[in-house]
Amino acid sequence: MASPPRPRRRGMGDGARVQLLVGWSRICSLAMSTKLLALRAARLPKWAVPVIGATLVTALTGIFLTSSLWFFTTVDFPALPRG
Repeated sequence: MASPPRPRRRGMGDGARVQLLVGWSRICSLAMSTKLLALRAARLPKWAVPVIGATLVTALTGIFLTSSLWFFTTVDFPALPRG
């Protein structure tokens, strides 16, 4: 006998989640290409490379956090009690 369908939780729709992830991935790819180009530039100030690197790390962290937030709010873990 099949179990009844689980009601959807309220929150962001799937389209909004996809747009958020696409936005973060665009920021990450832009920061990565900027960092690679900045490493080759000789006229760039010394403080620019660490700032660009920090932007890249922040973008990667944002992608990781938003993806994990989506995963843990969407996937049902049978061993965990529901509240």
